[in-house]
Amino acid sequence: TGWKPVTFKDTRTVTTTKVKAKKKVKAGKTLKVTATTKPKGTNSAKMTGTVVFKDGHKTFATVNEKANGKVKAKLKHIKKGKHKITVSYSGDSNYQPSTGKVKVKAKKK
Repeated sequence: TGWKPVTFKDTRTVTTTKVKAKKKVKAGKTLKVTATTKPKGTNSAKMTGTVVFKDGHKTFATVNEKANGKVKAKLKHIKKGKHKITVSYSGDSNYQPSTGKVKVKAKKK
């Protein structure tokens, strides 16, 4: 008899992460970023895990998930140019991971 692949279904509640930040800022200033992670459905377990904020591939903040699903971070001294801000929720034993993105343009001072 041959081997058969085994697949596991992730039974944790699906989440969505939305990211809010100003679309245009002045270079050299601080960009405030807010991420909100929400579960789909009615799972009432407290969300845990971490939320990682990145500018491109560079991490600028790691924050522990709050009970209400909303976390904030600041990107200080933002450089001139286009930025792709990505926020990733790690998930936990009850909730699946999710990611949200926003594009920001930093203009000269």
